[in-house]
Amino acid sequence: RHPPMGCCGSRALPVSLQQVQEVLVELPTVFPGTKVSCVIHEEGHVVSKHAAESVSDEDLVSLVSNVKQAALQFASVLNQKTCPRIHIKGAASLYSCYDVGPQHVLALFTDMHGTRMESFDMERADKRMAPLLRRVRDALDSTPSSSSSAAQMAPEGGKLLPPIVIEAEIKH
Repeated sequence: RHPPMGCCGSRALPVSLQQVQEVLVELPTVFPGTKVSCVIHEEGHVVSKHAAESVSDEDLVSLVSNVKQAALQFASVLNQKTCPRIHIKGAASLYSCYDVGPQHVLALFTDMHGTRMESFDMERADKRMAPLLRRVRDALDSTPSSSSSAAQMAPEGGKLLPPIVIEAEIKH
């Protein structure tokens, strides 16, 4: 079992896997080159996954859990209680993680060429992700969303929290 990812809550949510899967299939329209995308429950199980290459659920949960915990620790240094968006950029790869409700995160792994990474507009991508994240939340909640996507991504008084972005040179 992996440590919780910093989410809270204990009620079991009905999940519409087909609706979640539809969103995962759409993610490459926002993040071209997406190789793996998944939604993970805080208790450490993969709810849904779309992968262009083979990757085990255990490896996904371990990576996402570790990155989420590190981001929450870093956020606490900045006096933030939450970290709704995380982006880790390498020379030709990108890891992104979004909170999609109190118990789930959506993570994706993207393979980009260096020139595309340099010109990739992360702020625009986050804006384009908002309706997709709302659809995932709605599917997980099984109720229509009644609030704006910005409020969902900004739990502290409606103020949109900046993402944690870490740039690193990753050598293969």
